[in-house]
Amino acid sequence: MRPFDRPEPGQSATLLVGVAVGWGLLLFVLAWFLPLVTPQDPPTYATAAPTALATAPTSLAAPPAQAGGVLVADPRVSLVAADGHGVLLLVALPLLVSLLVGGLLRLAVHRRSAPAAVAAWALAGAALAAAAVGSVTVLVGIFAAPVGALLLAACGQAGRPLPPPAGARPA
Repeated sequence: MRPFDRPEPGQSATLLVGVAVGWGLLLFVLAWFLPLVTPQDPPTYATAAPTALATAPTSLAAPPAQAGGVLVADPRVSLVAADGHGVLLLVALPLLVSLLVGGLLRLAVHRRSAPAAVAAWALAGAALAAAAVGSVTVLVGIFAAPVGALLLAACGQAGRPLPPPAGARPA
């Protein structure tokens, strides 16, 4: 292929789906390790008293009346640590949709399947719409938006499936 030749149908789409799969995999890994969530506990205060017993952090609804009270910052934890392993099902959806759209586009390009192309477009659009809704209701949804955008771009790059060759039997 020369530098200015048009790429084969599906080459750019394969690259875009690959980036979407990589982004979905990154989201899955970050759900395990990225400290993103602050647990919803009442604020913790520590006092500067001379004994070890008095310096132990205590959970109070209001700051301590003693002088020397210091607000102790709560540590952040990952999504899995905060919400359990069930959150991985939600985080895995962009990865699974990327793999499914990639398979559908492969069918659409190589087998000239119009229903596969329509299903790929529908899934990619649903992924972007779900990310938009998720960004309003949960902050994590905004991180899934690139997957939907990449998949829609991949669908556009895959092009319309070519009609079957002359003399071919319909499937």
